[in-house]
Amino acid sequence: MTRRLDKVNELIKQEVGKIIEKEIGSDFGFLTVTNVYTTTDLHFAEIWISLYNEKIENPEEFLNQITPEIQKILNKRLNLKYVPKIILKVDKSTDYAFEIEKILNKVKK
Repeated sequence: MTRRLDKVNELIKQEVGKIIEKEIGSDFGFLTVTNVYTTTDLHFAEIWISLYNEKIENPEEFLNQITPEIQKILNKRLNLKYVPKIILKVDKSTDYAFEIEKILNKVKK
């Protein structure tokens, strides 16, 4: 990855994190931006989000619902020639880590 792309990824990660925290609100539980992958032409950014809310039955659908609002706010905040179209994805790596921890605890006993 280029240095510029790294900076854009980090900028998007920070801004989307702020948007989720302040604009979307904590009504939806704990949402964390874990990674951002922007295409080299800056047209698309895949944003991985981990969700900690058992009330949300379908996380993918939930992220699809909040994407337009986040995109709108991001378009206003970023001072880039092209603001990438965002695609929100559910990061399930924490769920996977918890499952591994459970298995390891069973093995210890």
